[in-house]
Amino acid sequence: MADDAQDQQVESGLAALKSKDFPEAIRILLPLAVEGDAEAQFQIGLMYYKGDGLPKDRCVAIVWLEKAARQAHARAALMTGFTFYFGGGVKENHELAYQWASFAHKLGHSQAKDQMFVFGHDLPQDKKDAIDRDMETWDPAQLPQTEYFFIDASALQPLDYYRKFVKRTGMFPCR
Repeated sequence: MADDAQDQQVESGLAALKSKDFPEAIRILLPLAVEGDAEAQFQIGLMYYKGDGLPKDRCVAIVWLEKAARQAHARAALMTGFTFYFGGGVKENHELAYQWASFAHKLGHSQAKDQMFVFGHDLPQDKKDAIDRDMETWDPAQLPQTEYFFIDASALQPLDYYRKFVKRTGMFPCR
């Protein structure tokens, strides 16, 4: 019964998002996300990612997206892969990006197979084969906690310092 009520709340939050009533969507979805609802976590992450009703902040977005991905949310898993591939708010890690895309594919995400090709282009074939074999039992909930880096791009001015930072760390600052 509680799950039905929570599902109805999530649906109400999604309806508010669809109608672009962001304050209402936040009012409904944020408490559900904090309680651990994967769809609510995904939607809050997406709102931060796009700047829809919340400040555009890709570092905060990945925190919420990864929480949802660890609960087998396919779209969140693929977006988490993108984040690890490009290094937005987390250290760039193509192997982990490939794992997340592979997990999204396992969960049935229609675009994940194409992203596996992109994310895995610089990985050795034997590494990709091993990840693909391990995907049957891969459990993202067992991954160590991700180390997040909340670095605002405005702190890395002038532009040459920004470029050096990205090259040295493999991370792109937030926003």
